[in-house]
Formats: sequence, C-alpha cells, structure tokens
Amino acid sequence: MPTHTPRGTQDTSRATSPGTGDKVLDATDLLQRDHRQVESWLHTCESLSDQQQKAELIQKICMALKVHTQIEEEIFYPRARAGTGEEGLVQDAINEHAEVKQLINEIEQRQAQGQDCAEQLEVLRQSLAHHIQEEENEMFPKVRNSDIDLFALGSELATRRSELMQQMSAQKSQTNPGGGL
Repeated sequence: MPTHTPRGTQDTSRATSPGTGDKVLDATDLLQRDHRQVESWLHTCESLSDQQQKAELIQKICMALKVHTQIEEEIFYPRARAGTGEEGLVQDAINEHAEVKQLINEIEQRQAQGQDCAEQLEVLRQSLAHHIQEEENEMFPKVRNSDIDLFALGSELATRRSELMQQMSAQKSQTNPGGGL
C-alpha cells in the first residue's frame, strides 16, 4: 500500500500494524516522541530531591538514549542517507551520537561509583537539545519530502526498539538481580 501521495505528502490510511494491531507511527513522529519523552525525563530529573528516584530515572534516560541512538544508526540514518542523499547531515548526527554515548558512559560510571553526575546530565541535556533541533528542523523535513515509506520505517523502528528494550532490561536484571541500584 503506498504511503505517499504526490511527492512528500503522507497517506495516513494505514493506521495499525498488521502484526500487532498497534498504531503505526511515521518514523519521524516516532523519533520525535522519543525526543519529547527524554526531554521530559531530563526536566523531571532536575527537580527530584529523592536520590533513589533520581538514580532510577537517570538509568531510564540512559537506556532510552542507548536504544534511540542504536535504532537511528542501524535503521533510520541509512534510509535517510539513501532516500535524501544527505551524507553531511547524517554524518553530523552520527558524530553527535558519539558525544551522547560518551556522556552516557560517564554518567553510568559516576552513578556506579556513587558520584554526582549533575554536570554530565546538564552537558547531555545541552547536547541533546542541539542534536534534536538539527534533526527535527533539518533532517526530518528532507526525509518527509523523500520517497521513503515512513510508516513501514516507523514500524521497523518500533519493532527494533522493542527488541532492544527487552534485551537491555534482561541484561540489567542479570547484572542486578535484586532490582536495586
């Protein structure tokens, strides 16, 4: 079923996934929802005074960012590059992901050692703000104006995200069977 009408306009007639019955999102909408969720969690994290809750939310943020960067790098960016020819934008985004991954490592190491990571979280928040702005205002419009099937891509991203979340949750419970920090 085509998901585009004349160049770049979406046909939203495919509203549910054939496999799960879940609502299928356009790939850019799915990624934007991820962006809003992490931004919200980072904002909430700033106001938490309970250190246990804060640590758990930081772990959630780090896991979500690991999954998000992986699905973009494995699936979305190669399709964006092929569909738009935007080599530079995609490479910039991959480079920004490298910075985010380094910050996640630093945050996780500091947490494991019981150290404060407020400074790293602020740098992460700023890096993400820059990355999100470029992605949503430069890359996504070009992807939307391409011939990429954004609903099929969104479904693929959602499936892979679910797989990665399950894998990471299983790994976390294997390394931390009590569920605590």
